Amino acid sequence: MKIRSIALAGAALLAFGASASAETNVGWYLGLGAGYDGLAPVRMQSVTAPFIGAARTSYSGNAIYLGSAGYKWDSGLRVELELGFDQHDASKV
Repeated sequence: MKIRSIALAGAALLAFGASASAETNVGWYLGLGAGYDGLAPVRMQSVTAPFIGAARTSYSGNAIYLGSAGYKWDSGLRVELELGFDQHDASKV
């Protein structure tokens, strides 16, 4: 069920994004986006300090937020500012 929800959300984002990229208007534009990022666990091992040994770190999944604003000229040249935010908490170090 979770995979089906993610696939449906991805298809909806592609459908909305396709119409925005077809625009040929000149001028200012604004873009907003959101997504989910689930990081895989990381395994670490120290070669120089054998007393540390191996460690494994897990990260929590979290949402990604994006925003962009820019200007497009007739020549197709664009100037754009894009900002994004993503935060993950590490556990089990």
